[in-house]
Amino acid sequence: MDSAKGNTVHVRQLFINLKPGQIRYLRNKKDIFGIRLWLAARRAENGAWVIVATTDDPENALTRSKKRWNIETLFGFLKSKGVNFEDTHATFPERLHNLLSILTIAFCFAYKMSQIVVKEAPIKKKKHGRLEKSVLRVGLDLLRKLFFKIDRSVNNFVNDIASIFNQNTVIERVFTGR
Repeated sequence: MDSAKGNTVHVRQLFINLKPGQIRYLRNKKDIFGIRLWLAARRAENGAWVIVATTDDPENALTRSKKRWNIETLFGFLKSKGVNFEDTHATFPERLHNLLSILTIAFCFAYKMSQIVVKEAPIKKKKHGRLEKSVLRVGLDLLRKLFFKIDRSVNNFVNDIASIFNQNTVIERVFTGR
């Protein structure tokens, strides 16, 4: 971006005095690569920056950006970071709708669980300062463990019932579909 003096300036310089936890909206549009844009910035408590350039109301830009980021996180989870949704090759709209609904609920559940767990036991940081795992990965791992325990519990229950009746083959067929 060009300054009033004609020098090239990094956009972050406009918000250099922004302290962690603060938000600022610039009063005037700025010329960025020849386009007049409003700028809004937020500095997270950990010092990370979120700077948004928009042609619309800058006071809503950060809120919209946060919603978009949450949606992008969901799609990342569905595509490559957890589920590989595209690998299903599902084409029937009703099945896609049902699958997407279930996966979205699983995502929300995993994410909420991870937020609770991370408050109790923070994620370790690596030497370079980044987290060992993402918050979402913690939740997905918890969800996987939960389903594994449920699966084991069901299997143990089936085995207990089978041993009582001593009819392994009938009960196994009912629960395993063989």
